[in-house]
Amino acid sequence: MYDGTLAPGLIGKEYVSRVQTIAPDGRRWTGAGHTELFLDGPFRPYGFE
Repeated sequence: MYDGTLAPGLIGKEYVSRVQTIAPDGRRWTGAGHTELFLDGPFRPYGFE
């Protein structure tokens, strides 16, 4: 956690990315994206023990 508290058994990563969209007519937009991975304990089908 952000305050330093540990949560055993949790796996999580967060990523912030810069995103640029280009339209067919050449217009451009720039923004931000957020990608998150959160696993709450084991998930054997994917090999997370």
